[in-house]
Amino acid sequence: MYQEVCNIMNNALLGESPSVEEMRLASQAIVLGQNYCGVCQQDEWCPQNWFTKFTQLVEQAGTQKIPQPPLERMGSEYHVLSEYLQLVQETVLEELKRLSPGLRGTPLFDCMVENFHRCIFAQLDQVLQCTLTADQTLLVLNWVAHVYLSKELMGHPDIKDNCSNGLDMLVFSNWLQRAEKKFLTAVQEAVSERLCSILQSEEIYWGVCIPGDEENFIRLHVDVIQVLHGCIKQAGKTSERLKVKVQAICYQELLFFLEKYAEREKKQLKKRAELDRMYPFRTFSSSMELRKYVHTIASNRNDDSIKAVHSLKSIEDQSLELVLREPFFKAEASLKEYFKKGNRTKLDVIEEISAHVSTLPKTNQEAHKIAVDTAYERLTSLYLKCLLQSNKSELERSWSDVGSEVTENAKYLHKVFSCLNPEVKKRNQALLNVGKVLKSNDINAQKITVAEVRIECPDMSQEQVRILLRWKGLSRSQVREVLDACGEYTFDLPNNKPRWYRQCCCW
Repeated sequence: MYQEVCNIMNNALLGESPSVEEMRLASQAIVLGQNYCGVCQQDEWCPQNWFTKFTQLVEQAGTQKIPQPPLERMGSEYHVLSEYLQLVQETVLEELKRLSPGLRGTPLFDCMVENFHRCIFAQLDQVLQCTLTADQTLLVLNWVAHVYLSKELMGHPDIKDNCSNGLDMLVFSNWLQRAEKKFLTAVQEAVSERLCSILQSEEIYWGVCIPGDEENFIRLHVDVIQVLHGCIKQAGKTSERLKVKVQAICYQELLFFLEKYAEREKKQLKKRAELDRMYPFRTFSSSMELRKYVHTIASNRNDDSIKAVHSLKSIEDQSLELVLREPFFKAEASLKEYFKKGNRTKLDVIEEISAHVSTLPKTNQEAHKIAVDTAYERLTSLYLKCLLQSNKSELERSWSDVGSEVTENAKYLHKVFSCLNPEVKKRNQALLNVGKVLKSNDINAQKITVAEVRIECPDMSQEQVRILLRWKGLSRSQVREVLDACGEYTFDLPNNKPRWYRQCCCW
């Protein structure tokens, strides 16, 4: 009988399957043999030792049936590991489903499941010891976390009742912890290496801007964000907890990158701008997108993120200043000449600034809109500055109604910049209000007008209104009277100076 039982189990585990009935009878014999109390218990054929023999067959079956990992090729290609895991999944599930009808509900099936678990995780330990990429490590980590106990393997409806109980959860959780640690290390190394290569790729990321090459214009910030976002997104497919840890790593690597990036741009921005007119605008666009991404990836606002954002904002301001420096240098001379001669022809400087801004790449729509808005605001500021530096009496010889001329120019200014960006803010409010103030002749009417101006245009401070009234010709006492009168209506308005006023330093 011993030989018959051995043959049945040997064929079941290592050879072709016997009938379900034969396996059931053999398994019952082995289980009943545990209670045998006869003599010669040391002999192999003794029923009490049949379970030990079965255990040996199970171990042999696990070694022979479960595919071995191709360790020598494991770190070379992603598909090698993927194919190995798929083969293990198919083989183990097939074996357990095949043997389940004859052994299910007996200690023999539990023994077999436990052995398969041990064998698989022994192999997975070997896999972890290989040199794996972050993607490969995440692949096997995700397989264990989401596939191993799912209905696609150990949680299959035909076997789940026995297979779920046979797994040592301490071994399972310990392996996951070690795999996670290996994955996070691999992510840190991969992200660091990729961002470092971006910094060092002079020709690819810091070469001359090619007109019409949209990819060249956005490549730097797009590649940086894709490197980081890709890692975070992939980790999120495994677990939210892992995603948070990867995001923290990517955030730190981004800060290291931005520190080097800022140092590089501060050193070469002005020099490169002299050789390549589009270079500073590309830097402005990239810095703006990277600054926005810092807010996206940072889990909370801290000193490091504030420092990075401040550094990038400084580069943005410097870059945009370089973008507009040359046309606005010419514009100031043109405006001074314009007011000196009292020209009544079209204000060419508006067209010139507009033409300059319109040639900037529109690949990054937000960056282009900011450039348009900034140019509009600065031109308004420059116009007002040059107007109030001019001789009002001489200007009135050419312009019988200075207020109307300023109003027409303000409307034309908005029309031109609205063509560049239909959503642009109305930056001409200060100029429109100049016309209102200049048209008021009665001191009491002036008080009402100034109060209305301050309400309609809160960006105009009391000091700015004072300068305008003095330029109009009011005495110091009259100016004080007007401002005191309208103060009670406008006491809660901001008194800070906007950017356009800070440029009028001669006042």
